[in-house]
Amino acid sequence: NLADMRPLADANGFIPVYPQGLPDEDGAPIWNSVGPFSNGVDEIGFTATMIDALASEFAIDRDRVYATGYSNGANMTWELACYLSDRIAAIAPVAGSMWEWTERRCHPTRAVPVVSIHGTLDFYNAYEGAPPFSLGLIAASEYWVANAGADPTPTIVDIPDTVPNDGSTVEYYTWSNGAGCVSIEHYKVNRGGHDWPGATGNRDIDANEIAWTFTSRHDLGGRLDCDTEDRDADGVPNNADNCTEIANADQRDTDGDGFGNACDPDLNDDCQVTVDDARLFRESLPPNPYDEDADFTGDGLVNGADFVRLRELFFAGPTPGPGPSEVPNSCDGG
Repeated sequence: NLADMRPLADANGFIPVYPQGLPDEDGAPIWNSVGPFSNGVDEIGFTATMIDALASEFAIDRDRVYATGYSNGANMTWELACYLSDRIAAIAPVAGSMWEWTERRCHPTRAVPVVSIHGTLDFYNAYEGAPPFSLGLIAASEYWVANAGADPTPTIVDIPDTVPNDGSTVEYYTWSNGAGCVSIEHYKVNRGGHDWPGATGNRDIDANEIAWTFTSRHDLGGRLDCDTEDRDADGVPNNADNCTEIANADQRDTDGDGFGNACDPDLNDDCQVTVDDARLFRESLPPNPYDEDADFTGDGLVNGADFVRLRELFFAGPTPGPGPSEVPNSCDGG
């Protein structure tokens, strides 16, 4: 009733499966955790058997089985990533964190892609964690960052506040460059509650779309479009590089639009480089105040070297897809 994925499944050709937890002593359905408060129900074994049963009946791709869940279902989703890492390709927990004992006990066998969505005012799982029970959401993400060998420092981008009357805003964290091109991603809903964004609470993002778009990019081997080629030889593979034609190992992106400064003379963010950007560049030259967005070379100055970069990309960039940026960006809907 809360997160009906049937329309999304019909549009994208996947099979949504809604397993039901068994009732607790009060009669409410619940997912049982593996840790010290286990009631003896083997949810991990149940899920593995369920996948086998579905595979015997439907033509599914066993390398592309994903898990998402809300609240206690999100707690269970983190556990599936741990204990069924050889069966679950990617996860998308919403409004539920990872248990501390899961962190201590589980031993995933591969880099598992994770996208999580959580409100800072969540009353069920505190955003900062609730020792000795749940981890904070950044700590939970960092566990999977380390597991994937991804960059330990995230990029953080503010999601446009398209619905200001929902009372919340969203910050988008990405830890990139894990094994198999895996990234760990997190949507921090500032002032968000125990919600499924898009259905309740925040309306700037849609949890259904995020869960499907993120997980569907992966199979058990990692990202389906994993490209380890490094065209500009800056140590960042093309699929994660925000400037694929110009070396920029620091991936500096001061305006947060998904294009690195090294290839982003689009100073007015209209997805084209024109005389309007040239005018803004001229206004950034000394003795005017330093504008870090106009410092394409990253040397702390706006000068002739930056003008050369502007001239090289005039009417040529930034462009989406295989141009200067292959990561999601503001000009291709990313």
